[in-house]
Amino acid sequence: MPAEVKRNWVAVDPVSYAISLDIDPDDLSALLENWEESLSGDGSLSFDVSPSEIVEDWQNGLNPIVIVQHAPTTYRVSAGESLWAISLKLGMPMWRIMEVNEGLTTSNIEARHAVDHPLQE
Repeated sequence: MPAEVKRNWVAVDPVSYAISLDIDPDDLSALLENWEESLSGDGSLSFDVSPSEIVEDWQNGLNPIVIVQHAPTTYRVSAGESLWAISLKLGMPMWRIMEVNEGLTTSNIEARHAVDHPLQE
């Protein structure tokens, strides 16, 4: 979240140091729409609640979750590479790679195999 947005939404009481949030759901909705527009053509945002509910959760000390999704990209396996090595190289857990490659296991990966993987956010 951009710092200027947080500065407008977060207030700290100078005496008690209590933090309060003053978020307009319409502003949050506009921010989320802006973020979604900035994603590549194959990306999207998804969340299970409305911007009003996100604001209410924040104000009650909860952490709402917004998921950023992209279409997978392809990685070409080199000779001798394991799924573990690929996961380290891509900076993501093996299960995420296996999730987008139906039937892929640690024992059936081969050189020159094209492995799809989700983009790292």
